[in-house]
Amino acid sequence: MSFSRSVPNLAVLYFLYFAFPYFVGALRGDYSIALGANKLNPNLVAIITFTITFSVYFAEVFRSAYYSVDKGQFEAAWSIGLPTRTYLRRIIFPQATIQALPNYTSVVIDLIKDTSLVYTISVMDIMGKATFVAARGFHYIDAYLIAFVIYLIICFTISKSLRYLEVKLSCYR
Repeated sequence: MSFSRSVPNLAVLYFLYFAFPYFVGALRGDYSIALGANKLNPNLVAIITFTITFSVYFAEVFRSAYYSVDKGQFEAAWSIGLPTRTYLRRIIFPQATIQALPNYTSVVIDLIKDTSLVYTISVMDIMGKATFVAARGFHYIDAYLIAFVIYLIICFTISKSLRYLEVKLSCYR
């Protein structure tokens, strides 16, 4: 877990896109450039990169939320003889979900902001499109300002939606 959190997402992205094919070739005994970076699907590499790096953050969010549930809840469920699956599904996970929402929101917004890195391996995203449009007419400030506003709208919408969900679910605390 600490490895994934200590290495920047851009470094993981570059490693998987540029260096990993050569390691695979070396493992197969082929030291040529048979499986070059240009033969990898950049969309797949981006998905794998963000899955590797952000799954650790999501695991930490839900682990800390699980441990934040009062131990008395577990003991009460055990004392009345509820099966493990039932008390986890009906008592523990709903409370842990409410506890996880603020941190979950933060990690989701970080994930959205980090998707701007995928342009560096030829995946056309918001920043990639902004750079492409800006290069055609040399209107970089306009294009990047529009990309900024788009990211702002997306992150603001997600933040407010998850905050609304948190408020609605807080009555079950």
